[in-house]
Amino acid sequence: MNIFQYDKTFEGFLSLVFESFSLKVIPNRIEDLEASEPYLWMEKYRITTNPDKSNRVWNALKNKLGHEASFAVFRIHLAGIAEMEMVLFRYVCKALASKQSISDNFADPDVLAITKFDKKVCREAQRMLEFVRFQKTGDGIFFCSMDPEYNILPLIINHFETRFADQQWLLYDFKRNYGFYYNLEKTSQITMQLDSVNKHTGKVNKDILAEEEVLFQDLWKQYFKSTCIEERKNKCLQMQHMPKRYWKYLTEKQS
Repeated sequence: MNIFQYDKTFEGFLSLVFESFSLKVIPNRIEDLEASEPYLWMEKYRITTNPDKSNRVWNALKNKLGHEASFAVFRIHLAGIAEMEMVLFRYVCKALASKQSISDNFADPDVLAITKFDKKVCREAQRMLEFVRFQKTGDGIFFCSMDPEYNILPLIINHFETRFADQQWLLYDFKRNYGFYYNLEKTSQITMQLDSVNKHTGKVNKDILAEEEVLFQDLWKQYFKSTCIEERKNKCLQMQHMPKRYWKYLTEKQS
C-alpha cells in the first residue's frame, strides 16, 4: 500500500503524476503533506513540487485531451474535494497512456465521474455570477461575501476584472477564508479578519456602509416585493432555479 503526499497545489499534483510514472509506483491514497495520521504497512512518498516536471505533464495532458478537457482537470482539482483526487489521478494516467483522447469514453467510470463533477463545478461558478450581491462601504469598496460549495472563486475573477474594471471590489469566500481584492490596477489574493461583516448573512455593519447603500438595499427589497404576484408564488420552482442555500446572501431575501 502506497501513500503519496503533496502540497495540494495543482503543480504539486502534476508533479505527483510525474513521480508515479517515474518510480513506477501507483498510490493507493493521496493526501496533504501535513497529514500525520499513522498507517501500518504503508509506504509513504513525499512529493516535492517541481515546475519542470509539472509543465511536462501539463503540456502532455493538453496534447492528449485538448483545451477544454484538460482544463476540466484543473477545475476539479481546484474545487478541493479530497474524494476526487484518486479519480483525478486515474483519469490523468489513463489520458497520458492512451493514444487518443479519452474525454468522450463515458463507458469508463473515471471519465464519467470527471465529466459529471466538472459540470457541478461549472454550474456552481455560474451561480456565483448570478447570485452575488455587492454592498458599497464608506471608503468606496464594493464588498461581496460568499461560501460556494466548491472552491470556484479563481474561476470567476476574470469576469469581475472585466465587468467592474472601474470600481474597487472585494470578493470573499468565508468557507475557505480567503478572497480577491481589486484596487483599480491589479487583483490580489488576500486573507483577513472581517469583524465588520456578519459571517452568517454576509451583511456589512451599517456603520461602515456608504450613506446611500442602505437606501439602495431598501429600494431593491421593495422592487422585489412589488413585482411578486402573491397568488402566483411557486416556492418549489423558485428553489429549483435559485437554491435556498444562496438566499442568506441575497439582499432581496433578507428581512
